[in-house]
Amino acid sequence: MKKIANFVIDEKFIDWQIDFQDLTKDICQHDYYFVGDKNFRFIKNKERVKRIKESDVLDTIINYDAIFLHSLFGLPFNLIPKIDKSVKVFWFAWGYDIYNNPTPKPLVNINLYHPLTKRYIRSDLKGLIFRFLMQTRDLIKKRGWNYYIRAINRVDFFSGIIPEEYDLVKQFYPTFSAQQTDYSYCNVNHFSQIEKINDNISHGEDIIIGNSTAYTNNHLDIFESLKNIDVKYKKIFVPLSYSPNPRYVKKIEDKGMELFGNSFIALTDFLPIDKYNDVINRCGICIYGMERQQGMGGIYLNLCNGCKVFLYETSIIYKFCKKIGVKVFSIEKDLNKNNSLEPLSNEVALNNRRIIFEKTSRDYMINKLNNIYNLI
Repeated sequence: MKKIANFVIDEKFIDWQIDFQDLTKDICQHDYYFVGDKNFRFIKNKERVKRIKESDVLDTIINYDAIFLHSLFGLPFNLIPKIDKSVKVFWFAWGYDIYNNPTPKPLVNINLYHPLTKRYIRSDLKGLIFRFLMQTRDLIKKRGWNYYIRAINRVDFFSGIIPEEYDLVKQFYPTFSAQQTDYSYCNVNHFSQIEKINDNISHGEDIIIGNSTAYTNNHLDIFESLKNIDVKYKKIFVPLSYSPNPRYVKKIEDKGMELFGNSFIALTDFLPIDKYNDVINRCGICIYGMERQQGMGGIYLNLCNGCKVFLYETSIIYKFCKKIGVKVFSIEKDLNKNNSLEPLSNEVALNNRRIIFEKTSRDYMINKLNNIYNLI
């Protein structure tokens, strides 16, 4: 039986992944480690995640056939190059570890911000000081460019959330030698939810914009595109609880109220998944301003629900959806008239759902995991 050490950070996705990988426990042993001693905020399955000292990591890894890095931050960068060559290293990038790191120049250095958001970032003096301090901290904590490059040069296999991210890494760092693989994060409850869904499409009346307070949502630019469209009696929900930035949250709230009045609803409190899904189910129109991969789980859920999804044509998510045959809409070309907010036809909505179901089915996901085991 193969043995894999999973090095994780404190995020809610880890509980889902433990349950998912347990579906293959008859052929592979998965152990989970967290480097450090801080209390978990998001991980609930605490008995499965062992805390480990940095000084014990290398001696522990040698007992495994492979390690899974759940984001590159699963291990301190300076340890990764020291991992014994007999152990296969898999890096499953989450997004921020390639689009925002290393600081001050990210590995995948694409244009993440549209004009109004970029203007706000430049004017936010406190934010600029904060980011400078964070960059300095990163360098002090051995998170700088040299440590980062040495770490990724030790990686044997790489997967982004979507396959196109491998191409981006190779574009910006042509000597990246890791082989591409395909790994997914999966909530096993999704499988049972699929079985309960029939051919009916629920067309919610309301609108959701973005998935967090991150600047990469380009909220201000989306508002600008939407402001001249008659939203009638629709509500506009904007999630602003994830990775909170008080100054930016205030800016988005003020601008939203100015443009949309009582139609605007800022979701500033963290919502349990069932409550968040209730909001999603009300929204038949979903507008995402991210240029990078971000919030794919939510977008998949939108498409399964029959939502009309708008993205920038330059977005990697837009290109990915087009590639797999999902019908999504252009913010630049389609979000400019009142009928933009009409719901999808049942035919288009059901076809989108079929494609997403195929890409996220139990058999499909387990087959991807088995393909990774075959690389070890």
